[in-house]
Amino acid sequence: MAIPMQGGSRRRHIRLTLYEGVTAELRVLGIRHYPIHSRAAKALILDLSPGGLRFATPLRFADDVEWLVGLQFMLQGVRLEVRGVIRHSTADPQWREYGVEMDVNPLMRMMITRVLNSRIIKSSPELARMHQAYGRFSLEE
Repeated sequence: MAIPMQGGSRRRHIRLTLYEGVTAELRVLGIRHYPIHSRAAKALILDLSPGGLRFATPLRFADDVEWLVGLQFMLQGVRLEVRGVIRHSTADPQWREYGVEMDVNPLMRMMITRVLNSRIIKSSPELARMHQAYGRFSLEE
């Protein structure tokens, strides 16, 4: 069952907002622990961390069902493929936003951490030493 995040946040990682419109191929991989194969649909990645992401789509996923989704997208020239469970959603008349808690995959988590650190260093070169230290710390988890 999808769990709305009310009260305090359970996030372990800071999410980085992606302002430039990163599009992803979205597929439903499972419903209530039953694997399925769906056609790809487009989604807009809104923010990303090594442990989760938030995306927007005109598609509607029922709130009372556990949805396992996979998203493939390019960021900083690196192709990322993530999968996880939709944990919360918000809606407006045309779009719906979904928060995904990603599966623990150490290799993908390391790749996402490196891509996000690279992105931050590119946008704030004066903070490069701090982000390099954070990258080393993240790899030790």
